[in-house]
Amino acid sequence: GEAVSPLLHEANSWFADHPVPVSNLSALTLGHGIRIALSLTPQGAIVKLLGCDGTTTFSKNNAPHYDLKRVAKKLKPIVQMLRTVGPGWDIVNCNPKSLYVAEKAMPGVSWCFD
Repeated sequence: GEAVSPLLHEANSWFADHPVPVSNLSALTLGHGIRIALSLTPQGAIVKLLGCDGTTTFSKNNAPHYDLKRVAKKLKPIVQMLRTVGPGWDIVNCNPKSLYVAEKAMPGVSWCFD
């Protein structure tokens, strides 16, 4: 993309130069992070999500994110499709107790740091 500095790029230019198989991921933090991971691994990869527990950011009582069910419903078919498209990507959550895992948006794994 068009470099703002040698290590910073404008998102639209970056994704134009590094296309990903899904463009309907929202610009929210989780979807944007997945798009960046896909663009950096055009040969396919296991994308390990850290800290994506489905709670409200900075919540002291771990309250579920207000939009958890809608986001999980939107993510589930995309995560499933990524396993079979192109070289193949697997999106996993490193917290098996994540609310996204409970909503079946993605698998939870305990081997992220093995």
